[in-house]
Amino acid sequence: MTATPMDPASTTKWIPGPERLGERVTAIDDVYVIGHFGIAHVDRGSWRLWIDGDVATPRELDLPALRALPTVDVPAVLECFGNPLEPGVFVRRAANVVWHGVPVAALLEAAGAAPASALWATGADAGVFADVACTEYRKDVPLEVARERGIVALGMNGAPLDDEHGGPARLVVPGYFGTNNVKWLRALTVADRRPEHLFTTRLYQRSVPGEPRPQPVRDLDVTSVITTPVEGARVGGAVEVSGWAWGAFPVASLEVGVDGRWRPATLEARGEHRTWQHFALALELPPGEHVLAARATDTQGRVQPLDAARNAVHEVRVVVDGWAEAGQVELDLTRSGGGHDTGRLPTVRGSGMRIGGGHRVDAGPDELRATTADAFVYAYAMLFNYKTLYEQAVDETFPGYVGGFGRFRHYDRVYTPADTDIVTANNDTPYSWAWLDLRAEPWVLTVPPVPGDRYVTFQWFDLFTYNFAYAGVLSTGRAGGRYLFAGPGWDGDVPEGIDGVFRSETEFIGCLGRTGLDGPHDLANVEALQEQYGLAPRHAVAGTEPPPPAPAVDWPAWDEQRALSREFIAYLNFLLQFCQPPDPSERELMSTFARAGIGPGWSFDAASLTDEQRAALDAGVEDGRRRLDDAIHATHSSVGLFGSRASLGQDYLRRATAAAMGIYGNDVEEAIYIGWHADEQGRPLTGGDSYTVHFPADRLPPVKLFWSITMYALPSRLLVDNPIDRYSIGDRTEGLVFGPDGSLTLTVQHDEPSAPEERANWLPAPAGAFTAIFRLYGPEPPVIDGTWQEPPMTCRTRSPRG
Repeated sequence: MTATPMDPASTTKWIPGPERLGERVTAIDDVYVIGHFGIAHVDRGSWRLWIDGDVATPRELDLPALRALPTVDVPAVLECFGNPLEPGVFVRRAANVVWHGVPVAALLEAAGAAPASALWATGADAGVFADVACTEYRKDVPLEVARERGIVALGMNGAPLDDEHGGPARLVVPGYFGTNNVKWLRALTVADRRPEHLFTTRLYQRSVPGEPRPQPVRDLDVTSVITTPVEGARVGGAVEVSGWAWGAFPVASLEVGVDGRWRPATLEARGEHRTWQHFALALELPPGEHVLAARATDTQGRVQPLDAARNAVHEVRVVVDGWAEAGQVELDLTRSGGGHDTGRLPTVRGSGMRIGGGHRVDAGPDELRATTADAFVYAYAMLFNYKTLYEQAVDETFPGYVGGFGRFRHYDRVYTPADTDIVTANNDTPYSWAWLDLRAEPWVLTVPPVPGDRYVTFQWFDLFTYNFAYAGVLSTGRAGGRYLFAGPGWDGDVPEGIDGVFRSETEFIGCLGRTGLDGPHDLANVEALQEQYGLAPRHAVAGTEPPPPAPAVDWPAWDEQRALSREFIAYLNFLLQFCQPPDPSERELMSTFARAGIGPGWSFDAASLTDEQRAALDAGVEDGRRRLDDAIHATHSSVGLFGSRASLGQDYLRRATAAAMGIYGNDVEEAIYIGWHADEQGRPLTGGDSYTVHFPADRLPPVKLFWSITMYALPSRLLVDNPIDRYSIGDRTEGLVFGPDGSLTLTVQHDEPSAPEERANWLPAPAGAFTAIFRLYGPEPPVIDGTWQEPPMTCRTRSPRG
């Protein structure tokens, strides 16, 4: 069987518009054609379907044998979820098809499938997607769902499946998105776990309310589409709006919007099959231009979003004949007066970089350069904190997206080289990320009791990256509790049962939770503990009505090149509006910044400045960057780098250095970080050389909890891929070999050592430049006061190029 991928530019071959979906059963020529790698051309004569895995009798079926089995005809909606790299973009690729095929339940019964949790479906298509080479396409569905309604389809709408639609056979699971309906099917595998694959555990994942972790994309969203009238149609005053509504669950009601005012439409009931449901509403429209929309609600109470979602309501614009100036007047979709009750005001979203009224630059060239340098250093930590906030809480396409504000995303593993959302990530404690919007009301953190000697901490930081609060075993104890987090200016009542109140200077805050992991065997315990971490808005804890929501934020997209140029001012101005009022210690600084056009919510337009002013800005940025680079090279320990505003004071260079070297570092009471950038002779570290780190028996790291050394490649400061998947080494590493005198010597190099004791104590390095971070969790006083010093990284063998 040979898979022949299409040219990547042709993976989307045919996407019909809504106007072609008017029939109950979609004609084959009007069913969308799309593939991740292209179209696989499968030889029917040599094709086989394997039923294997946890079965009593593995089976191999050719096409005639499969066709000879009892078959069923099942009508169902087929819908594409969309590009998994852009999951929030609506695509409206759908069809209603009558599938002909063999029930999966019959195939599993004949093979003697054992009780299990998953059915893997493997397709013959192969190629490269998202820069990842795949030798096959694979998905998994819950085994009970596959038994209940899955079929191996051999035909659609009375015709055999052709290549474009996945022939000779594809898996069909009615009610699931098309990504699960595997085309060019070649194997069904019964298993008790999910498979690791690009399209199973990395892509096609999304956050689901009530679930702490992203869930696989399976159930169809509640959706509707208008098939008539079409976009831009000129119609008479009497017009019927009609189309289809569908979802994983039956659609209970359908509303048609006319210029934002919603009216119930006639909706047919869904029968026994997961097909779409017809709706219609007759209207009398006055002359003019109108916006028509459809909004569905299913039996689970799920409602189509108005915008900013992949299943956002479908809108069409029509012109009713008799409007003489239809071609001369542009419809104002944001107006709300004059008797035009929109019901909602569509938002016009720009770049997000123009927030409010502008402000002129009053500083002369020399002052502007100096102020820009100071402002760049001041802003640096805030910029890269915003990078993380934007990627994790705003950008739904980012792999590390946590699901928005007010929810945890737990990692049940430590970071690997594939994780790129933060630099110098630790490899000791699985993370629990969260971001909170405190503008409308406070939020409450619930921490369960922590057993044994396990390390758990919740580090809370504001938009400045100040660590303003901690909850965990070293700060609030092992008994657990509930803690309220409030923004600036909140003066409401604290609900009963709250064990502590923490106040933030800024209206948005972040949380980095860390849960100690004692090796792979401990994962289940970590997951069980993570499931007990909770976040809830104050009104839910107090049992009161929710407050009015805060205004929507037009988040500027993160662009690192812009953020490290004069355009950093636009990001800084945007962030400062959520940091009001300023701390008394910064009032004079803010006045100075104002002369350079820096202020809360101010716009920034470099094009409106003179050439001399732009040159001063650019020079100031370079001055700030050099100042930061010098500080980074002079810093070898985290002592004094991370902390609260009270502990860091107005040392903004120290704050910037902390963000550059390892953003979101802990206070010294929680952990201390020591960096090796050079060997004992001051030469930069490189994987081409071989190094040792030697701890005498009486100078082992003094910690209450544990210690580790983690390797990072330069300049990325990301973890290093290596053949033994060891990204860090420490006192919890299995098999460490100590000397006869109780000392410990670690080997650091790129090539795997040949001696067994060196291999046991080996921390793999990249081939090129690297840095290593020494983390001490729960450091004892000698580490904090400096009476205990880390050993040097000693070069024992230097490469010829060294």
